[in-house]
Amino acid sequence: MPRRPNADYSAMDSPTLLERVTAFGSSPPSFEEQQVIVQTLRARGAEVGASLDQSLLFQIPGLRRGLLEARQHQGELQELLEKLTAEPWHAAVYLGR
Repeated sequence: MPRRPNADYSAMDSPTLLERVTAFGSSPPSFEEQQVIVQTLRARGAEVGASLDQSLLFQIPGLRRGLLEARQHQGELQELLEKLTAEPWHAAVYLGR
């Protein structure tokens, strides 16, 4: 069942809402909840809207770095997987006891 956005964000302060809209982890806000939070923040005025923009734009380079780093690690893991699953160089002989 999809989560319902909390309808009463007007009582929450702007820094808390900024933190909530960018939250991740075990219980990130749904897309619909994020939209409601962004609309609530923008309705508070141009200064709050500018803070929202700045906060979101500030996070983009870090997210890109994280994505590039994850791609690099996946490439390294792919190389390791290919190495570990490759045909052996020499046939093994079991001599037994």
